[in-house]
Amino acid sequence: MAKSSLIFVSGGVRSGKSRFAEQLAINLANHHNRTLYYLACGRPGDPEMQERIARHKSDRENGAGHWVTLEYPVAIEAAVPLLDSNSIVLLDCLTTLLNNEMFPSASNMDEWEDPAFLASVKERLLDAIKEIRERAASLIVVSNELLHAPITDDGVNHAYSKMIGGIHQEMVAMSDRAYLMEADCAILMKGEAE
Repeated sequence: MAKSSLIFVSGGVRSGKSRFAEQLAINLANHHNRTLYYLACGRPGDPEMQERIARHKSDRENGAGHWVTLEYPVAIEAAVPLLDSNSIVLLDCLTTLLNNEMFPSASNMDEWEDPAFLASVKERLLDAIKEIRERAASLIVVSNELLHAPITDDGVNHAYSKMIGGIHQEMVAMSDRAYLMEADCAILMKGEAE
């Protein structure tokens, strides 16, 4: 079996990263006659998120690709048995997944202060991504860039920003290609364009 590929797509909010990643996945699936999987990590916790999830689902249902949607707001490794070497997987999005894993319940909101807990979250996420990559033909991971402005507090925002920044560095190191989206323009940061 050929080595699977990992493509990382990051960018600011509303930068066009999801649309770009979806098109990458569709192109890969069409070119190699593979099955498209959308690994959705969002939780419909408020009206804005409900609207965004509904819009993304509608876009996929009415778009060019034929997607199989897998909803895993946490524990994405549970999707591994559903995938095979014919799978093109789009994980959207890593920042939402990290939020869900760092703050698993309202009853225990201070776990983020424990360095051992944060280390275990990071290790679990990266291990799950590696498992999916090894199982699928291609994995495309979408994430938000949050670190364009200085972090001014020592609390939860600082902990979360450090986590996502560290995970992004790991993702780029593991990836075959990495893109940064700016105003709907894809900037290839690592690898070679197809």
